[in-house]
Amino acid sequence: MEPIYSQGGKIYTTPRPPATGTIGFGYLYFNKDVIAKAGLTGKLPATWAEFTAACQAIKDKAGASCLAQSTQGPDEIERMLTTFVGVNKKGYTPSKVSLQTGKYTETSDPQFTEALQYIRSLYEQKYVFPGQYDKIAARQAVVAGKAAFYFDGGWMSSVFPQTFKFKNFGVALPPAKTTPAPGGYAGRIAQGPPLPELFISSQSKHPKEATQFLEWMTRPKGWFSEHFTAKGFDLLPWIDPADAAKWLPKDNMARELIPLDPKVHVLAPVPALKCPDLAKSEAMSKVDRIQENLVYSTVNKYLQSGGDWPALAREVEDKQNKVFEAQLSKEAAAGLKVSTDCYAEPDWDGLTPFKFAK
Repeated sequence: MEPIYSQGGKIYTTPRPPATGTIGFGYLYFNKDVIAKAGLTGKLPATWAEFTAACQAIKDKAGASCLAQSTQGPDEIERMLTTFVGVNKKGYTPSKVSLQTGKYTETSDPQFTEALQYIRSLYEQKYVFPGQYDKIAARQAVVAGKAAFYFDGGWMSSVFPQTFKFKNFGVALPPAKTTPAPGGYAGRIAQGPPLPELFISSQSKHPKEATQFLEWMTRPKGWFSEHFTAKGFDLLPWIDPADAAKWLPKDNMARELIPLDPKVHVLAPVPALKCPDLAKSEAMSKVDRIQENLVYSTVNKYLQSGGDWPALAREVEDKQNKVFEAQLSKEAAAGLKVSTDCYAEPDWDGLTPFKFAK
C-alpha cells in the first residue's frame, strides 16, 4: 500500500496523527496567572510590537520571564522556529530547502532573517528564561509561573494537564509582524499530506486483515474515531472538526485548538509528489552528514550571542548547497528524475491551500 500518491491532481493517503495539523506546531501557550499579574488578560499580543510590550509588562509587573524556549537540538529549536517563523515567512520549510529557489536558501531569506532577528531581540532584552535547557525545563518554567509564554504544538493541551497536572493555561495564535494575527501572517504552517507511518509491507502475514483494520480505524465517523476522541486522548486528523467538538470531553483543553487550526495551518507542497524519484535520492541525507545539526547549532549560537545573521546563514548554506547540488546532478546523470526544481514552488503564496494539479 502506497501511503501517499496522487491521481488526477488529488491526493490519496492513509491518514495518521500528523506532525503538523490540528495538534502540530503552531500555538502560543501561556500561564494565565502570569498574564493576569501583568495586566494582559484579554489583551494578548497579536503583533511583534505588542509582544515586546507584553514582555516588558510581564517583567515589570509579574517578575517573570516573558518566554521559556528550549534550544537544545533541532527538535527543540524547531518548536519555536516552525511556530513563529512559519507564520511570519512565506512558505517556511523545516528542511530549510526554500520553496522559492529549491536550494538551501531558507535561512538567508529576508523574512526568515527578520523573524530570527526579532527573536534575538527578546534575548538581548533579557525577556527569555535564562540558560540553555530542554523542553521539560521550559515547560516547567511556565507551569511554575517563572515564564509566561511557550511556543509548541497542540499536544501541549494534553501534556500540561496530564504530565504536569497544570490546567491554568491558555492557548493563542503566534504574533504577526505588524498587522494583528492572523490577518497579518506572511505564511501558514505546512500541513500534510502526511508522511508514511502506516503501511502494509510485502512481509505482512495478513495484509487483507491489516487493510481492513486500517480502514476501520480511520473511518471519520467510526467507532474508533468517536471513542478515541471521547476519551480525550488526542485530535485525529481524519475527523471533521464539528465531530471533534461534539465528542471531546467538555473540559478537554484541546477544544481551544479547533478554531485556531485553520488560521495557522495550510496544505503545502510535497516535493516527493512532484518528483517521485526523490524517494531514491540521498541528496538531503548527504547534506545532513556535513556536520550534525549545523543549522541549529548556528541558530542557537546566534540567539545566545548575536552576530551578523545573514553572513552566518550564507556560510552554512554555501556548504549545504555544494553537497546538495552535486549529489542531485550525480543522481540525475544516473537516470533519476531529480533536480532543485523538484523542491521549488515559487508561485505558491504560502497562505492558501496548495493545489496538487498536474
